[in-house]
Parts: sequence; structure tokens; C-alpha cells
Amino acid sequence: MGKLPTILGISRLESVRIWVNYANRRLLGHGRAVYNDLNMEHYTWDEMEKEVLSPLIGRKIIAGERAMVAQVFLAKGAVVPEHKHESEQITYILDGALLFEIDGKEILVSKGQVLRIPSWKPHKATALEDTLDLDIFSPIREDWLKKDDAYLRRGLADGSRK
Repeated sequence: MGKLPTILGISRLESVRIWVNYANRRLLGHGRAVYNDLNMEHYTWDEMEKEVLSPLIGRKIIAGERAMVAQVFLAKGAVVPEHKHESEQITYILDGALLFEIDGKEILVSKGQVLRIPSWKPHKATALEDTLDLDIFSPIREDWLKKDDAYLRRGLADGSRK
């Protein structure tokens, strides 16, 4: 069998993969996007619907192929129970403050500060005040995209279901 032809330097197989990824992102509904080019997406946070996970936690997600970013809204007293994931996480506090617990230590991260959490590192966070943070993950959090993240959806400030 001969070599597959290319279009604009992209093999047919690669162009099919790109299309499937594009279609999957659109079907999952990761916010409103304006497409300026085949590989570019332009978003406006204020035009995106907030996903309500519990009475105290909400988020907006933008996902690419290898990285994703999320605005996470945490009301004072919200608790993100201890968890871990493959993704490296970079958390930038836009407003408010989170108290993280990592390796038995408490780390206060306030407005304008950034915390990098390595892959598979167990961590927990508590909102000390109403907080807006920007979380960046690589690779993407498939559990968030599939809404398989029950640890965030429990609804009570201490992370329990009661």
C-alpha cells in the first residue's frame, strides 16, 4: 500500500484525528467558542455558562488536546476533599484565598499567588473567603470533562454527603 496523501502537510489520518477531537469538544459543550482558524479557538469567560457542582463550588472549563484551564468559583467554607490525579496542576488565585493541605503542611495561597502541584500529589483545599481561581492542567482532566468527579459534587462545606 502506498503512502497516504497529505493536505497542507497533514496526512488524511491526522486530519481525521483533528476533526474527531474538534467534534468531541463541541459535543461535550465546553463553552462558547469562536473559530478563527482550523486550530484556534477564542473564548470569552463572561459568555460561558457556569457549571454548578455543589452549593459552594462552580466552574467553567476550556479544554484543548493536551492542556485545559478552568475558572473555579469557591464560596467561603467550600472544601475540595483530598484527591490526586495524573495532571500537573497550576493554580492561580485571581481573588480570595485557598488553604491547601499537602504532605501534612498547610500552604496559604492568596490573590495574585500561584501554586504548582506535581502529578499524583495528594492535595486538599479550603476556601477561606469567596475565591476565584484559575486552574491549569496538563494533561487534561478527563474526569472533569466526563463529569466523573463526585469528590467535588458532594455539596457540604466539609466535603461530606451527610
